[in-house]
Amino acid sequence: MRIIKGAPGDSFEATQIKSLDFKDLYDYVQKNHYIINRLDLDDSGWSLADNRTKTLLAKLISAGMPLGEYLRGKIYNGVKTGLNEAFVIDSETREQLISENPDSTDIIKPFLVGKDIKRYMPPKNSCYLIYIPWHFPLQNNPEIVSASSIAEAQFEKQYPALYKHLIKFKPQLMNRDKTETNIKYEWYALQRPRPDYYEEFGKPKIMLPDISARGNFTLDEDGKYFTVNAAYIIPKYDKYLLGILNSSLITFIYKHISSSYRGGYLRFIHQYLALLPIIAPNTSNSSEVEYNDRMVALVNQMLSLHKLLPKARTPHEQTALERQIEAADRQIDALVYELYGLTEEEIAIVEGRG
Repeated sequence: MRIIKGAPGDSFEATQIKSLDFKDLYDYVQKNHYIINRLDLDDSGWSLADNRTKTLLAKLISAGMPLGEYLRGKIYNGVKTGLNEAFVIDSETREQLISENPDSTDIIKPFLVGKDIKRYMPPKNSCYLIYIPWHFPLQNNPEIVSASSIAEAQFEKQYPALYKHLIKFKPQLMNRDKTETNIKYEWYALQRPRPDYYEEFGKPKIMLPDISARGNFTLDEDGKYFTVNAAYIIPKYDKYLLGILNSSLITFIYKHISSSYRGGYLRFIHQYLALLPIIAPNTSNSSEVEYNDRMVALVNQMLSLHKLLPKARTPHEQTALERQIEAADRQIDALVYELYGLTEEEIAIVEGRG
């Protein structure tokens, strides 16, 4: 092998391997390669997309308002317990704790982990969270700024069943971040209870897991669910936004502004979510109001169909519902393409046909 070193060229060839369904790698590269302009790569991040895709992405990014701006920064992580074994319980344990101490009811919250959050599906929790903020139950006392034996004594007195449950895990809880546990906060408290936006968990909101193959957003219409830190909440009851975020177009954009995770999955995190371009409807513009109304009607249809899906009594009924969901999904995609002004050629790029 001979290596010749020289000045870097202005461009180079790249190939995206989208499937392993080929016999010869060399032949695949020869058929699917494209040119990347070296001058397009800068410190803000590399994109190895072809020029047509780059042009489309530039158009899309400039078409809307960044999601972070649209939401005024309100994209929030779920709760970090520091030890799920202690704070995340099943329904049987919940009932037992409440029977021993009825006051525990308000402290135990319906809790969703990432796999519980599915696209357009009504949330359904399989577990519960014992929500213990720092300095509980004296968390509103401004004089308490570090771990407090007074708060602990009050907790044991007021919530004996919860204290008895958590003290079984005290050694593990004490072994969490030792620069914080029993220094900044008590051993029995959650590691990150998110007090700054605690109230947002109790409102209708959009939710999503942080690892998913595509946009995977749903709506907590009842406003009662807390989520694990490996998920996000968007405290806004906005069905128009829900439809856009679940569209194929937004997944296409996200794939190109972020990086893929294991197995081709995407990692949905704040820094990239905040960049997604959202075209906010202008209520003084009749055509934009029409887009909003059409989107909300389609999203309502999707939410209703997904509520019916688990209740399907026969395979035939399930198949019929799935076909209706696919049809409504296509209509939402078509509406989003229209809203963002895509041509047929650009739609083909988004859908991997061009």
